[in-house]
Amino acid sequence: MELLKSPFLNDPSSLVAQAFAEIYPGTEYEAILVDKITTEDGTLPLIEVAGHIPAEAVPEILAHELAHIVTVGDEHGPEWKKAFEAIYSKYNELAIARFGTQEPEENQKGGD
Repeated sequence: MELLKSPFLNDPSSLVAQAFAEIYPGTEYEAILVDKITTEDGTLPLIEVAGHIPAEAVPEILAHELAHIVTVGDEHGPEWKKAFEAIYSKYNELAIARFGTQEPEENQKGGD
């Protein structure tokens, strides 16, 4: 299936994919958003992320699942943890380089 290009300038999933590609060049996979997660057999690993997951959680979940691709059989052991931390750290590095650091918005109440 042909990959879609993101229309967003700040697409966190694209940054996670870029981080993964920089750390694990040539490792192929497919990823889709779905309503229900199922197990599929196929030639490429398939990452399914539930479509109802809040957008701000997707980068960490995608990094989590990509770490499983490069550490088959390690479940959540030390090799998986090392891969996950590398991917997620690289994502954060790319995000900061692209967007800078952002301060949390203060919850302002009208009046003054």
